[in-house]
Amino acid sequence: MYDNIKNMQSPDEHSSLADLDSNLIQDASDHRRHGFVLGTTGLLLPEGMMCEVRSGLPVSRLPNSPEWIIGMVNLRGNITPILDLALLLNIEVVKPTQQKQLFLLIDENWIGLYSNGLPKLLYLTPDELVSKIPTVSKELDPFVRGCYQQELAWLDCDIKGIFSWIAEKVHV
Repeated sequence: MYDNIKNMQSPDEHSSLADLDSNLIQDASDHRRHGFVLGTTGLLLPEGMMCEVRSGLPVSRLPNSPEWIIGMVNLRGNITPILDLALLLNIEVVKPTQQKQLFLLIDENWIGLYSNGLPKLLYLTPDELVSKIPTVSKELDPFVRGCYQQELAWLDCDIKGIFSWIAEKVHV
């Protein structure tokens, strides 16, 4: 079973941003973003980033790989790495949840990670942008650009930068 999310839109939404009803966004300074939760941390996805959510794809472990590389999966015929981003970025995981396999399309390559459930559609306002970013791990800190405070703090991170950093770590 899988849920395919194209351009991070809900199934009941139009297929392109140009088709969105202007009434959905009252003010140009208010905007919609999708985010996902890793452990106790919310991370915002860049606008328009393609992703796909799956559960239960078999993972093939890679011998002698770092602990945070879970393994490889077959995603529609593409051999795709899947990572434990929470472990790599030293993000606290309080208790196991029903994790989903979240695949992000970054520079024409799919990369998988585990998230606490499905991505969430968020309505962010300038009032929710906080001047003081919560304390994050030293691994995540260089990639944090801002933070929106709702029920959960949502970090606006350089997602592509995180995965470029990971590629350097594994010399890919």
